[in-house]
Amino acid sequence: DTNTYMEYMQKTMKSNWNPPKFDKSMSTIVQYTILANGTIINAKVKKSSGSSDMDNLALHTVESVKLLPLPHEITQQTGMANVEFTFNYNLQTN
Repeated sequence: DTNTYMEYMQKTMKSNWNPPKFDKSMSTIVQYTILANGTIINAKVKKSSGSSDMDNLALHTVESVKLLPLPHEITQQTGMANVEFTFNYNLQTN
């Protein structure tokens, strides 16, 4: 179902998100479309972190992920899913 697919997509994105060390905490919001076959298209930064390195890494992560096809309940309505995903980097201070 839709919720299960979105949880799967979140886990997939997070497992592919391996940012280097930055000097501050920040986040980037990437907007993209998932086609019925799971292909991601039209990825773009919707909200910049203020760091082009962070933004580019978030975009690269989205563009490099391979997803499973969308569930039927999504594709029968629109044939695709428009998604916004937030990539966070939290500075660890120890």
